[in-house]
Amino acid sequence: MKLNAILVILGLLIASTLANCSPQSADSSAPTSEKNDDDTGISTEDYPALPIFPKSPPPGTLEVYDTRYDSLEMKLLLISLQGVVNRTQPRIFLITADAEVFWLNEAKTTFSLTTEDVTDPWELVEQFKDEIDGAVVYDPDLIQSVNVATTFAGLNNALVAHPSLVSQIEQHGISVIKDLRGQFDDNVEMYRWAFEKLWPSCHHRILAFLNAETPTLRDYLVAHRIFTLQLDFHRPKERELLEEILDKTPRNIPVLGWVIDELIGVATLSKYGKFLTASDNSPNLSVYSGLELEKPGYDEPPDIPEPENIIYVGFAYTDADNLAYVQGSMLTQWLDPARGTVPLGWSFNAAARDLAPHLVAYYQRTKTEQDVLIGPPSGIGYMYPNLYPDLDTFLKITKPYFEWSGFRTIWLINNDLTLSDKIVTAYTKYLALDGIFIDYWPNGDRGFHFASDGTPVLRSWYVYLLGPEQISDILADAAVAKEYFYPDSPFFVFIGVNAWITPPSYIADIANGLDERYQVVRPDVMFGLMKKAHEQGWIE
Repeated sequence: MKLNAILVILGLLIASTLANCSPQSADSSAPTSEKNDDDTGISTEDYPALPIFPKSPPPGTLEVYDTRYDSLEMKLLLISLQGVVNRTQPRIFLITADAEVFWLNEAKTTFSLTTEDVTDPWELVEQFKDEIDGAVVYDPDLIQSVNVATTFAGLNNALVAHPSLVSQIEQHGISVIKDLRGQFDDNVEMYRWAFEKLWPSCHHRILAFLNAETPTLRDYLVAHRIFTLQLDFHRPKERELLEEILDKTPRNIPVLGWVIDELIGVATLSKYGKFLTASDNSPNLSVYSGLELEKPGYDEPPDIPEPENIIYVGFAYTDADNLAYVQGSMLTQWLDPARGTVPLGWSFNAAARDLAPHLVAYYQRTKTEQDVLIGPPSGIGYMYPNLYPDLDTFLKITKPYFEWSGFRTIWLINNDLTLSDKIVTAYTKYLALDGIFIDYWPNGDRGFHFASDGTPVLRSWYVYLLGPEQISDILADAAVAKEYFYPDSPFFVFIGVNAWITPPSYIADIANGLDERYQVVRPDVMFGLMKKAHEQGWIE
């Protein structure tokens, strides 16, 4: 049991680190702001109205241009153009990655989209210049000014321009209406100005954190006038301003993009009643969010066999709180020829209902009986439930998305490796859940238990930061644990596999090599087996 001991120690170290670096619990340090209303007249009392995420109008004929080989400067200009144009009707689609070729073809087939190819980026500028009111020039010496330029562009129908592109823009009759060069000494001064001057005119039910050198997602941010920033939690002055902004903006709203430090970042957002929709590398949302899809609904509940005195093993893929993963790496794993030969759970993004319905359509249509889609961390967005000041409202927001998507299970992550009974029962109060998965790493317990309301809970035995080679050792350790501690009852091992690096063929090879002591089942079936074993007195 050498590996298991290492995993336990690692889990405890992670828990200790997170407890020390994260904000205190919501009970002791919740923000004092009561900013539940804004000038749009929308308040948290209006939830769970759909959609939570702004949607574009239905697309028209799409002008398709391939930006994969363009410079960052050119991509920023074109994506801002895309955002302005697509606000009134999506008409520009930019290929930013190989997967976008696949998804464009999928969307054309499923949603009957029509397209025209464009080979010269300046043709796009010329074609749509009458919809552009000017350009905002960012400061290459203060690179975060790209984010301020993005916000300004959304409010002023402007292009985001590097200084080197100004002369070419002017040749198309577009003038500079804002030059950010030399205007600010640092990020704090710049973002304070932006919050004071630009935020009042922005969409007040959503924010964005984005690396200034990430071009994707900005089309959606420009189209929907979303305030965009990235302040560093590790720098005291930047963190102070960030927390001020989070405190002065409404609670129970999504934050698009990604934070600099996941653990501290998600903890801080949670503390201020914000949830993260990881989407920093999500392109063309100004197009995809204009698509509409009928409710896929629930699948039929799986048949649950009678439990046996063996080791049940369930595998599920992590990380679908990240919309860009669903658009990219998940597709790679999904196309593995071994998928469908082994039972697998696939966490899936709840926000795709609004932002990317084509993803829902494709994965629902092509899943096999061996596949099940499960709800992502921690509902409609990624947050830490034990730090969130208004969990009931968050779950009210989540509920219609889970009902629409047909999710019967959810994956929860807390900042301290715990999941209190109070949190479990809050989730089951609002969501029709067959069970709850918790965390991406073990903490030394047996890996499964029941909440006070009877909800089965499974903790992953897999240490997320290590590779899939640990799986064989995990299963060997489970056999030893069952033999010595649980010889007269079924034993349940849930393995939350690192989705970025583990193809289904790897899991299938492991499953095919197991002996009669083991049986691999879908994770939702494992919950059913746990319930039956509990009802029959096998396990407590």
